Amino acid sequence: MSYKSCLYEGQVYHRRTRPKEHVLRYSVFTLLLDLSELSLLSKTLWLFSYNRFNIFSFYDKDFGESNSNTLTEYVERKLVDANISTVPSRILLSCYPRILGLVFNPLSLFYCLDAEGRCFAVIHEVHNTFGERHAYVLLVNNSECSTE
Repeated sequence: MSYKSCLYEGQVYHRRTRPKEHVLRYSVFTLLLDLSELSLLSKTLWLFSYNRFNIFSFYDKDFGESNSNTLTEYVERKLVDANISTVPSRILLSCYPRILGLVFNPLSLFYCLDAEGRCFAVIHEVHNTFGERHAYVLLVNNSECSTE
């Protein structure tokens, strides 16, 4: 079986020089989830669940706004609010999953793809330490971003 969703590994690096020098680097992984595959992934990957507890899980409530019925509706509303009229054919979300029920997601990225698979907008959802979420919608001009 082939999925459009995937797993990426990388490193977080941070350096501060004031008031005291501080450097950290650690390994991380992130999921790139096709929102249309969440139920399928939950049914076929035994370590991953959608809207229920598992070693790795994804909960809709960790993203978007409480007044949205679905994450797709949330993304479409954010695009309209930003005066972007294109309706996404696919939405990919780069995020950290919950691990054993714990969530840490400082930045989540919703990639909005058109019918040709080109990225036309990215919604940056920032989660701060006060439990607030802020979304920033950026139009992608002359996109060469493709998932195919």
